[in-house]
Amino acid sequence: MRIGVDFDNTIVCFDTLFHRAAREKKLIPESVGSSKGEVRDYLRAVGREQDWTALQGDVYGELIRDAQPFPGVVEFLSSCVHQDIAVNIISHKTKQPFLGSSHDLHKAAMNWLESQGFFSDVGLKKEDVYLELTKEKKMERIASLRCTHFVDDLPEFLSDPHFPKGVRRFLFDPRSKDKTNATYLSFSSWFEIQSLVEMEQASHLSLTPLKGGANNQTFKVENAECPRVLKAYFQHPRDSRDRLKSEFEFVSFAHHNGLKSVPVPLSFDEKKKWGFYEYVSGAPVTGPNLNPEMVDQAIAFFEDLNRYKNDPAASQLPLASEACFSLEAHLDLVGGRVSRLESIIGPSNIDQRARSLVQDELKPLWNQVCSQAFQQAFNFGLDPSRGLTYSERVLSPSDFGFHNALMEPNGALRFIDFEYAGWDDPAKTIVDFFCQPKVPVPMSYYSDFSKRIAACADLAGETLQRAEILLPVYRVKWACILLNEFLPVGHDRRRFAQTLREIDVRKMNQLEKVESIISLERGKN
Repeated sequence: MRIGVDFDNTIVCFDTLFHRAAREKKLIPESVGSSKGEVRDYLRAVGREQDWTALQGDVYGELIRDAQPFPGVVEFLSSCVHQDIAVNIISHKTKQPFLGSSHDLHKAAMNWLESQGFFSDVGLKKEDVYLELTKEKKMERIASLRCTHFVDDLPEFLSDPHFPKGVRRFLFDPRSKDKTNATYLSFSSWFEIQSLVEMEQASHLSLTPLKGGANNQTFKVENAECPRVLKAYFQHPRDSRDRLKSEFEFVSFAHHNGLKSVPVPLSFDEKKKWGFYEYVSGAPVTGPNLNPEMVDQAIAFFEDLNRYKNDPAASQLPLASEACFSLEAHLDLVGGRVSRLESIIGPSNIDQRARSLVQDELKPLWNQVCSQAFQQAFNFGLDPSRGLTYSERVLSPSDFGFHNALMEPNGALRFIDFEYAGWDDPAKTIVDFFCQPKVPVPMSYYSDFSKRIAACADLAGETLQRAEILLPVYRVKWACILLNEFLPVGHDRRRFAQTLREIDVRKMNQLEKVESIISLERGKN
């Protein structure tokens, strides 16, 4: 593996520097955005192309000393050096600016790399840096060095028909303007690039990241005879559940019994916590396209699965994550989640907003919901402490819903992500299906869905009563799950699978969903 990396706007970040220099020269009004692209677009729009060219010479020359590396690039290059992955900086850079003051741009770039510790601390060598005078020479250098990967910020460069064949093309796109396409993979941060390169180095496979994994990292294996998925499972000292073992055994059980609606399990690496599965070529399911046939497919999958729950192999499957077999256990579980949210301690405004929401709104709502649950149990004549017998339990996919489904071109649904699966209360399966917020299921489907799920275990009538009691309880639970973003384990798990920018956006989205859940539940009480 040999990785080539562009220099300007890929390693070195000029965004605020361009804006500052343009303001000092009175070239732009204060209202122009801070990015390099916004400064460029403004100057071109007002017919000041020459001023823009001269500004580039100043910034890439004398002013480069004030520029900073992009977050994560130092760590990425250090990781490559540590793993003996060859790295070259290959940039198209003229010796002198076309317009404006005279600067030795090559010398300025090398001085910046030295001052930022790329040679002394990161471990790159000066002879690893190539500053080419033309775009064509840059491409020739990529080819002559036999780069296996190349990272650049310009989609037009990576898409050039003369770009060397066989080189994996990575677009560094911190503002997420361009999507991955057939020509290149798009990354919003160096942390994403580092994650992929380390996985490719460890697996000796060519991988493409698959979006959507909030807890784990998922990749499509590109150089396999048959398309397959590599799933790298998150592990945390405070979260002892073996996600790989739970998912692989559950999917293997379903596949062994002829269920076609799960991916085929292929192999796993226990030490590395990797699982290999069939690649499912399907589209994500969205709320607007939900229909009765799709809900029926979900029910049929659950029914097919539980036809085999008395198979001897089923007894070897684990309990589902947070499995509960009495009403008291359900209430204790959700109460514990509410209490854990008191440990939100982040310093940001959004963290403070989350803390206030928990103290002022979620906790009072939970106290009300909990009291109502005990009252309903009394009204139904149910003992909250009674545990379910084996025959009253079901095999549950857990986290069951259309957010974990893909629709194939023929309309068939394939269900994925079973790391929480196992034995559980069918009432929990029912309420989880309608509480999960990512692809909400209309309550108009509740009656038929709940009756058919309840019929998969003994005492179906009692299951329906428990589901009625637990529906508001699990709305509070899902509010707590959404707020996991603000807890240390949740943050670390997301950090394993997502970038810091994605985490901030996700936090805001989750908080808004929780506010909606609380508002909805308050309106019913």
